[in-house]
Amino acid sequence: MNPSLKILIVDDNRDFSATIADVVRSQGWTPEVCNSPEQALSFLSRNSAEVALMLLDIEFGSESSMTGIDVLGRSIREFPAIPVIMISGKGTIEMAVQATKLGAINFIDKSTLSNDRLVNVLSSSMDRLRSAASEEDRRRIMEAQGIVGKSRAMMEVADLILLYGRTDLNVLVLGETGTGKKLVAQALHAVSRRSKHPFVTVDIPNIPRDLFQSELFGHKRGSFSGAMENKVGLFQKAHKGSLFMDEIGDMPLELQANLLLPMEQEGVRRLGSVEVEPVDIRFISATDRDLIAAMAEGTFRDQLYHRLRECEIFIPPLRERLDDVPVTVDFYVAKHNRETGDSKTVSPAAIDYLCQYHWPGNVRELR
Repeated sequence: MNPSLKILIVDDNRDFSATIADVVRSQGWTPEVCNSPEQALSFLSRNSAEVALMLLDIEFGSESSMTGIDVLGRSIREFPAIPVIMISGKGTIEMAVQATKLGAINFIDKSTLSNDRLVNVLSSSMDRLRSAASEEDRRRIMEAQGIVGKSRAMMEVADLILLYGRTDLNVLVLGETGTGKKLVAQALHAVSRRSKHPFVTVDIPNIPRDLFQSELFGHKRGSFSGAMENKVGLFQKAHKGSLFMDEIGDMPLELQANLLLPMEQEGVRRLGSVEVEPVDIRFISATDRDLIAAMAEGTFRDQLYHRLRECEIFIPPLRERLDDVPVTVDFYVAKHNRETGDSKTVSPAAIDYLCQYHWPGNVRELR
């Protein structure tokens, strides 16, 4: 599980909650504690996209009018993507059956709970979450976006697209040139709640430095020489949608700070204006550069890196998944035949030859 996704612990026993949070944290996961049903539902209403799993007590004190079963029912209706594990100090078979019927994926009796058992339950639940995508889900999203592959590595990429797609967390897509980073970005947008809103691409290397702020944030007429009319920036165009910043590693250091304020304030100010325009954007970035090394060299800002990399997807080079070569060839030959009316085929001997090549240009070169 990406550490930016949280395990929500809902229990009115503060000592127990703190202990569970320590165990969660020790495994590299991020805990979030709520001590009442009302607090939990309020948190979910604002932050459901950040929650990967919920641990929910069944019984609460007299200060709350709700039970864990009430919260479970609300969660299943309003936040169906979040799996729920029920916990109780007074567990019965009837409670477990009721919770399971309502949609809980597991039931834990506090009296039998040890740290090791908790870790095992959470790990198996997270594994189930990672593998929840069916073959049909994977095939559908990959085919729709032109992402080709049947290797284990590409199935993991598809799983991450489906997992992160349901969140609003910013995603950094890594991979060599030609591996299909933009296709992955488009797939993330397509499976997200923002899919009916714009997907806007910022081609970082091709924006002149002196026009960077104007292109991204827009400008008012007369704000500089040549500004003959008002201009809407790419940030405003991406409102309620996704902004894809391609080749983010190529952004000059002196321009990187310009991104931080809009990301933190969720608003932009056009050149020549004092008004801040609110924008609601999910950021997806891609690079073939080593940003860790760039930060160490002082050419990429740490703060920007951590803002952009709330989740990460790495696309392996084609040479490391040569079993994807035949299906990729079939995909592009079929595409060519549909577009041209040809009926071309590739011989088995040619496929074998292609599978022995190093593919420095990856899928783009094969295409």
